[in-house]
Amino acid sequence: MDTISERLASLSSKYLEVFSKEFIEGYTKNAFGTLSAKETEIYVFMLFQKVGLIQQEDSLYKISRLLKVSPTKVKNLLLQSKLRDPSFDEKRVVTSLIASFKKAALDQENTIILLSIEDPLVREDLIDKFKEQGHTPDFSRNKETLKVSIDAFADLVDRLMSEEDKAEIIAKLETNKEVKDFVSSTFKETLTHIISIFAVKGLSFIYKAFTR
Repeated sequence: MDTISERLASLSSKYLEVFSKEFIEGYTKNAFGTLSAKETEIYVFMLFQKVGLIQQEDSLYKISRLLKVSPTKVKNLLLQSKLRDPSFDEKRVVTSLIASFKKAALDQENTIILLSIEDPLVREDLIDKFKEQGHTPDFSRNKETLKVSIDAFADLVDRLMSEEDKAEIIAKLETNKEVKDFVSSTFKETLTHIISIFAVKGLSFIYKAFTR
């Protein structure tokens, strides 16, 4: 079983030093003992993330088991830590969106993509981005699952990726014998065609092109 103790044992001395130094600096930044228990929890949680004791790919359930607290508390810790993290940026939103491709599904008509986004701050950021593009995600399944049309999905991914990254992903898709004939002249059309034709398998092809 994966535990915090096991992860701690595998940390290099460099990260242990980072944790110790930053904890002492943060805890004593104001008068000693003035940091509330809640703020201390959030700060330690952020340090766990920074040194790798909690990893970005860990699910809510996984973190809940690691810390021996409820998933609801983990959700709140994730939200509060992101709100306080100055490094939270577009790149992290993109990383989370790409990670969601791996477990994404489609509805019975293969027209709506179901994206599971556990991180509450990333989810809210993505919702805002979809709305800016003129699309409204649906939550009829549950609060962690965004339901968006294939067009809305392709539209947002096209907006978030740099031209250099798009060219690299297209090049990778062109090496895939199953989908190369469906690569279009534009990045958005390529995503739309592949998902529309291959459904969940198409999402898998796209995920592999993004991550390999």
